[in-house]
Amino acid sequence: MPFFPIHSPRPTHDLGSRKLKSICRTGTIFCALLLLLTISVQAQVLRSGNLGQGGLAASGAGISSAVAPISLLAVLPPSVGLSISNVHLQVPVKDPNMPSEVVRVPVTSTWHLGTSSTAVELVAYFDSPQHALADAEDHSIPSSRVLGGLSGGQLRPFTESSTVGSAGGSRTLYHEGISRNNYTGSRNDTIEIGVDRVADISATAGVYEGILHLRMIAY
Repeated sequence: MPFFPIHSPRPTHDLGSRKLKSICRTGTIFCALLLLLTISVQAQVLRSGNLGQGGLAASGAGISSAVAPISLLAVLPPSVGLSISNVHLQVPVKDPNMPSEVVRVPVTSTWHLGTSSTAVELVAYFDSPQHALADAEDHSIPSSRVLGGLSGGQLRPFTESSTVGSAGGSRTLYHEGISRNNYTGSRNDTIEIGVDRVADISATAGVYEGILHLRMIAY
């Protein structure tokens, strides 16, 4: 009867041991590669951060500029102004054979002009030279009997003709020249208004009212 050798089976724990050793060797190599990869990535991040900061600094240096003064020039259009433009006059006439009392009206003139201007003037006028003032009984006084002027000056009748107002019913109260010293200026004045003798034109005693217009003109 032939004899066949009988081999006992290889213990399973030897095979498992070899596989475990192989897995450990493979894991060690993987861990080492992972560590090297991590170190490489960190180094690249650090280099990128330094470059980014340098780039920002360079960029900031590129847009910086020296401080320079800026000059602004504002040019205002020519203008004139008055504190009051229409005056409601009430002049009491006590005796038609005598000049009336004087009524005073304060006024402020202002102007801002350019090199082309040579003068400013204040003109006062009535709408109707024939009926400048009237009382409640419809007695009227013409502008030729109404006297006007600035405080301290001579009172004269409103018989002039100007570029504004009605012909024969105006009065230039002042005329002031303009130069580089007063392109911008102002003045405060008091206008005085009175009525001359009116008995010869059938005007009686009473309070006479009317509107006196004020206009400022620049030349």
